[in-house]
Amino acid sequence: MILTIIHAYSQVIQSACDICRPSRGLHLDYLHQPPAPAAVIVLKDNGGIVSKYTAQTARYKAESREVQLLECRSACTLALSLPKVCVYPWSVLKFHAATNRYTGGIDPIVTGVLMDAYPAKVRHYLGTLTPDFRVLTGAELIGLGIRDCRTPLPQHQRTAQKR
Repeated sequence: MILTIIHAYSQVIQSACDICRPSRGLHLDYLHQPPAPAAVIVLKDNGGIVSKYTAQTARYKAESREVQLLECRSACTLALSLPKVCVYPWSVLKFHAATNRYTGGIDPIVTGVLMDAYPAKVRHYLGTLTPDFRVLTGAELIGLGIRDCRTPLPQHQRTAQKR
């Protein structure tokens, strides 16, 4: 039963990613999204340079955007700092220590930036980040206080989005 669900989910993601290929002009990763006020829907993002993700996170916050995470690795986990972030129980987020692109070693300053952005319960649950991925499911994150995307935004956040 569980394998059937996992297989069905992987087929949905694969189908969704097929329409997201650059040749089709549609991207649904963290850095390439439709203009506000549309929700940001991250089907799959493999991360990248943290400063680019920090800048994009600041834009989403200024625009009061809802950000829905399905599969997110590395730098896109900064979205967890946003007030309107949500995950689905089947979402998958992968965390690791930041790597210095010049030395190849762990960058403790950038890793600190990532950790500081996460809600306290998520930071505590993750513990110390290493170069290896630490995988959290959406169900785990929901248990740590991240909103389930199937739950409507609270009224005060819906009102703020209409401004």
